[in-house]
Amino acid sequence: ASDVYKRQYQRRVRVWKNIIIHAIYQIFVLLGLLYAGHKLEWLDLPEDRDDFDEDDDTLLSTIIFNAFVFCQLFNEINCRKLYDELNVFDGIFKNWIFHAIMFVTIAVQILIVEFGDTASKTTRLNAIQWLTCVAIGSIELPLGFIAHLIRIEKHPLHHLTDVDEGTPLIG
Repeated sequence: ASDVYKRQYQRRVRVWKNIIIHAIYQIFVLLGLLYAGHKLEWLDLPEDRDDFDEDDDTLLSTIIFNAFVFCQLFNEINCRKLYDELNVFDGIFKNWIFHAIMFVTIAVQILIVEFGDTASKTTRLNAIQWLTCVAIGSIELPLGFIAHLIRIEKHPLHHLTDVDEGTPLIG
């Protein structure tokens, strides 16, 4: 019973550890784009936020949306391994369903950004803006690697476990 309890705890810890690490990164980067994206010259936005017109707002929103989607796509690669295995690419070519989902998601994202216009309130991005979004998303891979290196072995209430029985003393 204690092995089952320990595995369940470790699984929950892994999930929450990954959620927290990736959420912090995404919040930091996406808010950074929102409030300081206009300072990145290669995004072709006015340097002063006061000079933004509706098209500039739409462009910045599209970049943020696209970067968010690519963060999710790269994080899907990280999520292929559940038990802190370091090589998330191991066996990646054996799962055609995974490839189909990735392909469809990327294709739909391109369609939404490039042709969504009024319906999705997006605007076309140039090559540099696309590369920026993909680069922001790709950081999820090394971040996932680092997250897999962080090990949490003991339950915070391990001292409240009956050593002989291996069962928790508290409910």
